[in-house]
Amino acid sequence: GILLQAPRIITTGRAGLCRLAWLPEDDAPEGSADDGDTAKLLRIEASVLALEPVIDEENDVMLGFYPPELGSLRCDILAKFGELEDTSMLEKLQKLGEIGVGVDAVDAGDIGPVSEAQIEADKQKAKEERKKQETEMMERAAKAKAASDAAKAKAKEASANGDKTDNDDAPDSGLDAIRNALK
Repeated sequence: GILLQAPRIITTGRAGLCRLAWLPEDDAPEGSADDGDTAKLLRIEASVLALEPVIDEENDVMLGFYPPELGSLRCDILAKFGELEDTSMLEKLQKLGEIGVGVDAVDAGDIGPVSEAQIEADKQKAKEERKKQETEMMERAAKAKAASDAAKAKAKEASANGDKTDNDDAPDSGLDAIRNALK
C-alpha cells in the first residue's frame, strides 16, 4: 500500500509538508534467501511553498501565481529484519519477564489474557460505583435545596416582621423605582 499525507489548507508564505511512504515489491520471492527476510519502507518528505502571487508592479494588480517551489526534500529507507521463527513478540516479552502472564498480570497493568467473567465483574463493579456516586450527588443536592429554602423562609419572616436587613442601608439601586412603576 501507499501512504500519502498532504496539507489540507495551503496558505501563502507557509511551507506545506507532503509525505509519501510505500513498501516496494521485491523481485525475489518473499522469505527466500535472495529476499534477505527484510521489509523495506521507502519514505519521502518534501516541504513545498505554493500560492506565491505574481504582482504587476506598474498597475499594482495580481497576475497569477508563481509555480510551487521545493523548500526541502528528505528521503530514507527503513529496513526491518524478520522475527525468530515460531515466536511471537508477546511470547518473547513474556519469556524476558517484561510483561506478566494471566489475569493477575492484567490487574497490575500488564498485557495478558482476560476471562469473560473478569470483564463482567469489572463492568458490574463500575456500575455499582456509578450508582453510589449518583446517590451521593442527589443527597448533596437535597441538602443544598433544604438550606436554600430555609434561608428564603427566614428572609421572608424577617421582612414580614419589619426587620431591616443589611441591604436596607445601601443606597437605592433603582429597583424600588421599577417596582413602584409596575404597581
